[in-house]
Amino acid sequence: MRSGRIDLDVIAQPTLFHQMSEYTLRCWRAANIAHADEKYPGFKVTTHSFLIVLLSTAEPPIRDLLPTFSASFRKFAQIDNVSKFHRFFLGHLKNILESIDHTRITEADASHMLICPIHCDYHPGNLKYENNQVVGIFDFDWSKIDLRLFDVCMAVAYFCCSWDEKNDGDLRLEKAALFLNAYQDQLHQTDAMKPLNAVEIKHLPDMLTAANLCIINWIVSTFYDDDDLNDYEYLAYLKHSVRLMYSIEKHRSTISQMAANLLKQT
Repeated sequence: MRSGRIDLDVIAQPTLFHQMSEYTLRCWRAANIAHADEKYPGFKVTTHSFLIVLLSTAEPPIRDLLPTFSASFRKFAQIDNVSKFHRFFLGHLKNILESIDHTRITEADASHMLICPIHCDYHPGNLKYENNQVVGIFDFDWSKIDLRLFDVCMAVAYFCCSWDEKNDGDLRLEKAALFLNAYQDQLHQTDAMKPLNAVEIKHLPDMLTAANLCIINWIVSTFYDDDDLNDYEYLAYLKHSVRLMYSIEKHRSTISQMAANLLKQT
């Protein structure tokens, strides 16, 4: 599972993360070209043809994907299953569905948000470290072209959420602020990509919720689609992410203020 602990000084290194979009594009291109002859006879290696492969194999953008979770979760709820995982899932399903319904980004707002190649699975287990420094990124299976803010919020959900037994699932607000401020500061120092803009910052709490709902969807769909998975392992994952869902809602005003402070950076 995408878990792990990481020190503040490590997550405060956003240089590699903000460069990831270009790197993601290159790795996607290399990975798809490697199998292009098998997938697409007569495939010609060009950026245009690469993008066709990328768009045809990736999951839908988050704005299209999120509303589909409700039907899937209701379907899983009907499964005849006596596991502790299933009981916990049913016990929190109403709140999960409400969270999905309340999390929306309008097309008008989305049009003002940066769209680019994103990693979609940026967590400690997919990074290589040397001397407490991030030096590499792995696992581009979920990469796609989508809202940049979605990738940023996936990273916050993975890096800035407690796995400690006493406060498992709590959003670590100080770490989240450190990550976001370091990310924003790094982008102010480069011309490669613009910093998070006012519309992205406005929707940061909702996108953080959406990112965590994607993780919940992965946990739930993986568990019900594979009969051989460990019930207790996936129950721990689900509990962790459901607790994070509640933590995000509990601290929504603080997260909004944290996001607003990003605009004050020069």
